[in-house]
Amino acid sequence: MDRRTLNRSEVPGTKVQYRRIQNKNFFQPLSNTVQMVNISKSGACIITYNNLKRGEIILLRIVFPDGKKLKLKGFIRWNSSDTEVPGYLVGVQFYPFGTSSNYNPIKALEYLRNISGQELEKFIPPESEDLFSQNTLN
Repeated sequence: MDRRTLNRSEVPGTKVQYRRIQNKNFFQPLSNTVQMVNISKSGACIITYNNLKRGEIILLRIVFPDGKKLKLKGFIRWNSSDTEVPGYLVGVQFYPFGTSSNYNPIKALEYLRNISGQELEKFIPPESEDLFSQNTLN
């Protein structure tokens, strides 16, 4: 049963690398490029050749086909060794977005909203004449 509520977008040609964030080996190199299955504003599904464990913290470096580059922190939400795909399917949940150094950048959230159709719609109030077109106060 799929409990996700956000739209996922497939973005062919996106390049993803990751690095485990561990206190004992902070300067671990980025992985080889891996495939991204889909992405939303809250997370991504990638295919890795290493079995990343649930709860591990990683840094994703994502390069989209339009040239936009994002670095996002997240943690492994789930993993699966799918027989149809060589390697492991890994679900990454992004850390929250905000202005503190502990958060992912707000600009990244705006970009992710645009590619996954989750952009915020700007409220435009109706014109005042439309509000009172029917006089019901007689």
